[in-house]
Amino acid sequence: MVSKLRHGVRGAPKNIENMRSVARYFAKKCYGEYQRAALSETMGISQTTLDGKDLEGVIFKWLTAQGGAQGERAQRAGTQTDSEEADLWPIPQNLPGVQAKGKMVDTYFFNAGKRQAIRHLWQVAMQQNGGTVCVFSDENLKWFYEEPGFLDECMEMARTLADHGYDIRHVSIAQGEMHSAIAAMSFMVPAYMYGMLETYYYPRLRDNLHKRTLILVPGQAAVFSGSIGQQEEAGITFLMTDQELISFMEQDFERVWRLCHPLSKAYTIESWCEQRLKAPWDDNTDLSDCMQVNSDLSFVTVPLELLEFIPAGDQRRSTTERIIALQSSYFENRLAKQYRFVDIINLAALEDIVAGRVLMPFSYMGDGEALPYTPQAYRTHLRRIVSLLKRYSSYMVVMAQDVGMQNMSVFVEKNVHALIMKRELPLTIYEIQEQNMAMCFWEYLSTKTKSLRLKSATRQNSIDRLEEKIAQIDCYLEEHSG
Repeated sequence: MVSKLRHGVRGAPKNIENMRSVARYFAKKCYGEYQRAALSETMGISQTTLDGKDLEGVIFKWLTAQGGAQGERAQRAGTQTDSEEADLWPIPQNLPGVQAKGKMVDTYFFNAGKRQAIRHLWQVAMQQNGGTVCVFSDENLKWFYEEPGFLDECMEMARTLADHGYDIRHVSIAQGEMHSAIAAMSFMVPAYMYGMLETYYYPRLRDNLHKRTLILVPGQAAVFSGSIGQQEEAGITFLMTDQELISFMEQDFERVWRLCHPLSKAYTIESWCEQRLKAPWDDNTDLSDCMQVNSDLSFVTVPLELLEFIPAGDQRRSTTERIIALQSSYFENRLAKQYRFVDIINLAALEDIVAGRVLMPFSYMGDGEALPYTPQAYRTHLRRIVSLLKRYSSYMVVMAQDVGMQNMSVFVEKNVHALIMKRELPLTIYEIQEQNMAMCFWEYLSTKTKSLRLKSATRQNSIDRLEEKIAQIDCYLEEHSG
């Protein structure tokens, strides 16, 4: 039986009932996701299907089946064998023909139809609570971004799904067409914010001719379409609710998913510090231009003086000190070597600072109470930014009221990696290391902030606005010094 489990080739024993205890043992020991993935590959059964069945019964049936690997390969090819016991993948006997297709498959046409299919898929998913929505698409995404408001509608649908216990498993590909890349990033960045996105990268090159989209809610419904090359107008999109067809779609998605690598790594602030300490900066480190978008002031410019505003004994003090020590020389050496750093920040209103509504970046690093800026602390941070602007010509600051990055920061090192930091408890940092995807994030931020960067055309303009805010805080402190 061990031989059969390892190689898939072994005859059944005479007394097959003894195998029930063997199957029970393996079922109890096979609780890890990697174990089930290996088992489903050996047995030729979709892992999604495997998770939804009586595992002991499935293993027993496989261990006692005749025909070994030959029978399993025949089932993978969609043909029957002579053995009744070898029917692990039930082959649908009544696949929809022309007459029956309306009962099992809804058909949609062109880009508008594809959007409607997505809406209907969401409605089906909302009838249940929880699960994983699986998404793969390498088609042109014009259908996704061409209709004003549809991206926001998709984000609202995603938020509602998250509230119902869903997450998203997304197989991503490097988008070659700019609008498609920006649309994809516009969805992915907020989805990371809600902690609902699990992304994988498909590293192999396809023929750039045959394209497909597969979006499914396992056990409920699936949307499928195909196109040729960079075809902008969708042809036919199918929405399937038949369980047997959905099962085949699940197997298709799983085959793709198994070829993929994780696109992002998630870190706590502690694990991020440990990771950075293992790979400290040195003179031989490859550098690149950087861009960062923040909902407030950026962490990378936090001055060491802000530590005095953290209460004594607060564990965030030591964590913040470690981070500043890690990034300070790295950041300034980058600027000294003339690598451009674009820092897009949001200047808070004085009344918000005074009211304690603006939080210091390290407020999200522990379980303690939020640490709001005092006017003095905010002024200290602004002075540090002005000092960097006057010292380094490669450092650029852009002020923006709203860039759609509430409670989050996005940092991109061109052609190296992208970081998405969710600035709420528990603080989570997502790192995307695949270079093509990092470049997509760079283009996304560049396009999103282009008009803002054009408005802040000169370095002196940025310095003047920052010093104006500093003077405003000085006036307030003088007025309230008594």
